[in-house]
Amino acid sequence: MRCPQCQNWMTTYGGKGSPLTPEEAAHRMTLSRHQFGVNRMAISGGECTLNRPWLMQYITELKRLNSDSHARFHVDTNGSLLTPDYIDELVEAGMTDIGIDLKGIEVN
Repeated sequence: MRCPQCQNWMTTYGGKGSPLTPEEAAHRMTLSRHQFGVNRMAISGGECTLNRPWLMQYITELKRLNSDSHARFHVDTNGSLLTPDYIDELVEAGMTDIGIDLKGIEVN
């Protein structure tokens, strides 16, 4: 999206190396959960809903690895790509929370 007010796209695409697979990302998040003793896991930064197949696989795997009743899975998004069926798919995959983060450089 390269929104002019957001620095995250430069951070996301400026790095070296290969992107993580959904399974690798979920595994790392699970390790961090146990290391820091948290229950709420979030995906944020840039716009995570741009890659729907990746996001679905990630949340599905995260839910599989963290199936206890205390685990919470949060998606932080600007909401621009959300449709009722996309939201339903996220919930079916395991999403428990969603945060709509509205930002802009103009009032209109």
